[in-house]
Order: sequence, then structure tokens, then C-alpha cells
Amino acid sequence: VLTGRLCDGASGARVVHRAGGVVIAQDPATCTAPGMPQAAIGAGVVHFVLPPAAIARALVALTMMPGARAMFGWPRAA
Repeated sequence: VLTGRLCDGASGARVVHRAGGVVIAQDPATCTAPGMPQAAIGAGVVHFVLPPAAIARALVALTMMPGARAMFGWPRAA
């Protein structure tokens, strides 16, 4: 969930979380408009709150490293 003004990112983050996905939000301190990531964080469905450069590294790690989900303690996606 990246910079934005409304709370629709929280709705999408809830769906991803319920489906077993990993939710990453941009650190509100790095946002031009922090409302969207703050709403997702406030919903309690965000696994990582990261600055943009770290988001890229986290995505690579979660998609390229075998067993990365288990390493972070998350069960296999349904």
C-alpha cells in the first residue's frame, strides 16, 4: 500500500490478508500523502511498514527465496 489520500488501500489490504497474502505498506513518514498506508496499518493487516527502497528488497526476498514465507512465520497461501 503506497502513498495516497483515501482509505481504499485498507480494503484491498484486508482482502489480501484474508487470502493469506503478505501486506506491505509504505512508511507514512516517507509518503507525500500518508492517508492510504496509515489506514491499512490502522486496520491491523500490514505485515511490514517499510520505506520505498526496502519494499523492493522485501518483494524480491518474498518471491525469490524458497521458504521465505515460513521464515517470517506465515503459513502457506491457500
